[in-house]
Amino acid sequence: MQGKGILIGVLIGWLMAGCGGGGGNKGPQETPKSGTINISVDESFRPVIDSQIKVFESSFPDAVIVPHYEAEAQCLRDLTTDSTRMVLVTRGLTVEEEQFYRDSFHLAPTYGPLCYDAIAIIVNNTSKDSIFEIKDLVDMLNGTDTRHQPVMDGVTATSTVRYAIDSILHGHPLGKNVTAARSSEGVIDYVAANPNAVGFIGVSWIGDRKDPKELSFLKRVNIAAVRCTSCGGETYVRP
Repeated sequence: MQGKGILIGVLIGWLMAGCGGGGGNKGPQETPKSGTINISVDESFRPVIDSQIKVFESSFPDAVIVPHYEAEAQCLRDLTTDSTRMVLVTRGLTVEEEQFYRDSFHLAPTYGPLCYDAIAIIVNNTSKDSIFEIKDLVDMLNGTDTRHQPVMDGVTATSTVRYAIDSILHGHPLGKNVTAARSSEGVIDYVAANPNAVGFIGVSWIGDRKDPKELSFLKRVNIAAVRCTSCGGETYVRP
């Protein structure tokens, strides 16, 4: 496991949209337990959000949540085009972004932390390397290490890529050796098919030992351990 990321919910217009009050609105009234809402969600959270939606909709059958799973940057762009009313991403808004919403919508967005996420490191089942130092990950991502093939859910715009640049490479760009998969599941597919591949993936894709689909993923790849520097440096940990 490499670090933690905060999962942020950004909410705009929840209380204003679809309220069936005055003005002759004859459409169905929306409440916290009924109606339909479109949300944009960081693709790396898909397994856990899918399960949460199933639980919620089974408890409130009159409510429909339509998730759109996208890269983090696209989720935030959806808010600017008013195509979604809530986004789930791994960061809050910048000062410039908050000012944009105030100027455009005449209100301040509401957002805050919901839970913590982590990045898991996965390797091919035949790989001899399954224990890494932080420096090993840095060398893979900046291109110094030519033995391993790092793969992520993109090379721009995703929360996993942003975290790698911000917190692993400390602001330095990814190396040209980093391979971009089309999705988190694509990262698993690539690692399963390439012995030298090392995948960086949201932990929710391989963290639920009761989910049949995630168990099938774990049969195809191995989860690597990373030295825990906050544990005195003597312990290697997995998610």
